[in-house]
Amino acid sequence: MRPDGMPVGKPFQAGESGNPAGRPPGIPNLEARVRALLDGDTVLPQPIADAIRAQCGEDKKAIDAVFIVGLLQALQGDKAWAQFIIERGWGKVPDKIEGGDPNNPVQVENRLEVVLVRPKGSSDA
Repeated sequence: MRPDGMPVGKPFQAGESGNPAGRPPGIPNLEARVRALLDGDTVLPQPIADAIRAQCGEDKKAIDAVFIVGLLQALQGDKAWAQFIIERGWGKVPDKIEGGDPNNPVQVENRLEVVLVRPKGSSDA
């Protein structure tokens, strides 16, 4: 036994649950709770609600704030947020191209292109 009274190792036999009664009826799972929070069905703590209103606007929900923050992160170069925003807006790019001419397969070109942009009126010096 550990000092806190819990058994050492695996306290349950294979196939035995640590919570045989399961989650009590009426308590939503985590996905439902997160969705209710983001959709505005769950009341946010006042400081969080105030921060969303101050940063995103009076009529915004938590989900709007998440996307606004994500968009700002994407605009600052965060590739994961950029991919997340694009995929939610336009869907994922298919991994496989269907159809086409078997005698003329698609050619894939790997290259990196860097474009430097200067604000209007700036000088080279």
